[in-house]
Amino acid sequence: MANLRCTDPLCKALQGRESGRRRALRNRGFAVLLGLACVAAGGLARAEFPDGKPVKIVVGFGPGTGSDVQARALAEAMSRELAAPVIVENRPGAAGMLGATAVAAAAPDGYTLAFGTTTSMVTLPLLSRNAKYDALRDFAPVAALGKAPFVVMVPNKPDAPATLADLLGRAKLRQLNYGSIGNGSFGHLASARLLQATGNTAVHVPYKSSPQELQDLAAGNLDFAIDSTTAGLPLVRNGLLRALAVTSAARLASMPEVPTVAESIGQPFEHTVWTGLLAPARTPEAVVDRLSKAAAAALRNPDLQARNATMELQPFALDATGFAAHLRSELPAWRAFFARSEIRIDE
Repeated sequence: MANLRCTDPLCKALQGRESGRRRALRNRGFAVLLGLACVAAGGLARAEFPDGKPVKIVVGFGPGTGSDVQARALAEAMSRELAAPVIVENRPGAAGMLGATAVAAAAPDGYTLAFGTTTSMVTLPLLSRNAKYDALRDFAPVAALGKAPFVVMVPNKPDAPATLADLLGRAKLRQLNYGSIGNGSFGHLASARLLQATGNTAVHVPYKSSPQELQDLAAGNLDFAIDSTTAGLPLVRNGLLRALAVTSAARLASMPEVPTVAESIGQPFEHTVWTGLLAPARTPEAVVDRLSKAAAAALRNPDLQARNATMELQPFALDATGFAAHLRSELPAWRAFFARSEIRIDE
């Protein structure tokens, strides 16, 4: 059928009104769709992490400690990855438990993280009744960052043992003593593990800090001590202490002449403290993933790698899933060790 042309004035008026109505409906529909798009975009913007607020890393030790130095270097690198401020807050006390307790109670939004260690997250909660948190129940693991080895040291005196085998041989002949920076500290556990593995005993002498402990060791008031490389190596290098062995799986590049404990005792032995980031439990998975990727990217930064190397921090980068799996795997071994040992705190 041929199209009829509208020539009547009334017909044209009606046709114009209909066209205007269609245009209005189209415009109204477009406005609705645009509004819905803006709402969706606004929701995405609000959900994006971070949104300009600073991310806080809580360190359970004081300024200038190994954990503090490492956390500040990491925060600087992560701030570039997140394009947001990352700050460090020190909450020292109870060997890191005060800081961990604060983070466990924080809002699960990703803006408060714990700079955790094997001590604060695994061993002390197993030993201390004062620990009101559990690493797997109260935290969402974000990323493992590195492992720090320890070093077995004696006074650098002519009559001091020259090797770890010599030290352990003396332990079978007389009662030795050893120092640490406190009951349940990782140095204390390292010595206890070594003595247990080799069938020896010795008297534990706890101190409040590494400087006090190592000063007494250098003076000959202690037979040996196992402490962090950060605390001990400067005294080894200036000739006050003698390094007998390192607790890492392999020798350290900075002093390749010093054997590992495993080499010295002829059986597997590794005692390193890991560091990692943990968020409060129930932190959204997307936020944990964003933080985990930012930490991984930061650890690939050459400047951060160089700074970590000066602290003898060994690579141990795990994402959130891998870090959680590692926590689950090491808890049974520590429980078994404490069941066999006589280490007790809170007494």
